Amino acid sequence: MNSVNQKLKNWTEEIFQKIKYIKTIDELILLEQSDEILKKYRMRFDPLHEMHISISPMEIDTLIQNGLLDKDFSFNKNISSVLKDPLTKLLFAISWKNGDLNKIRHIVQGIYNSKQTVIKDGNAVVFQQFGKFLANKSVNPIIDQHVIRAYAAFNAETDEEFVNAQNINALNKKHLHLISNYVEWLESDFFQTNLKNNSRFRYQVDKILFGIGKAIKIKKTKK
Repeated sequence: MNSVNQKLKNWTEEIFQKIKYIKTIDELILLEQSDEILKKYRMRFDPLHEMHISISPMEIDTLIQNGLLDKDFSFNKNISSVLKDPLTKLLFAISWKNGDLNKIRHIVQGIYNSKQTVIKDGNAVVFQQFGKFLANKSVNPIIDQHVIRAYAAFNAETDEEFVNAQNINALNKKHLHLISNYVEWLESDFFQTNLKNNSRFRYQVDKILFGIGKAIKIKKTKK
């Protein structure tokens, strides 16, 4: 392992050891704000990032019954002609313009499987987990490649495993075990009880792991 990676490995271990003994959300926030590397790679602040909405399977059933979603959880092809609420129309238009409409079925699949801790289908795992989060935030965290990269690096027992963690990019079915272990880890005794009892616990841990994951990622050189 080169000297740069060794420093990142030592830094990663140091940050996780600090997290282990943190008791309050304020201490987590202070860690993110005081560490120079985390400050550089911290999640860009967005007041919309912390989601407060919830979506239940029953609400999805209503959308299907009203003909807005098909039984395969995709949007009905005529949905744009029946939308009435201006905010809904704006958000639908943004999704359409960005080519994101097909992702809805993966989110809905996650909503329906929100009581299961394991994602069984390896397709679009980030969106499935996001659906699980929307349906049940008290159990299901949001995930992305940076968070899982940080978690994998934390669990690396060898230099080779650390480098493998650094190389994690788009998440797929081969990362399902990591995602499942990460969800269980958030409930484990690694964290102080007082910290876990705070409703902002998962959000703040997610922010710190996001920064760790971005900092340790191996940058691909262009040929």
